[in-house]
Amino acid sequence: MDKIFVDKEKISQTLGIPEMIVDKIVKQFLTSLPADVNKLEDMVQSQDASSIKNQAHYLKNGFLNVALDDCVKLLQTIEKNSTDQVMVNELFSKLKERVELLEV
Repeated sequence: MDKIFVDKEKISQTLGIPEMIVDKIVKQFLTSLPADVNKLEDMVQSQDASSIKNQAHYLKNGFLNVALDDCVKLLQTIEKNSTDQVMVNELFSKLKERVELLEV
């Protein structure tokens, strides 16, 4: 699978902010992402539907800020189907693959 790049110009245009601010947003996002994804993974493994829903919503907002629409869609589906463990496991695996392919 190909690398996934954060499009800073798209973020700047979408949010209407200078690229200098975008750099800070992206840096913060990438810094917190591993821990946030690990937290969701723990919740998926423990099958805690309520926590999965909340963490998916939280992560979705971060991915929205950096314009990674495919990850946003995965997280929306996880959030809406947090009680369907089979679906959540499949979608989380896809999300984790995409996160591992992220590049700036």
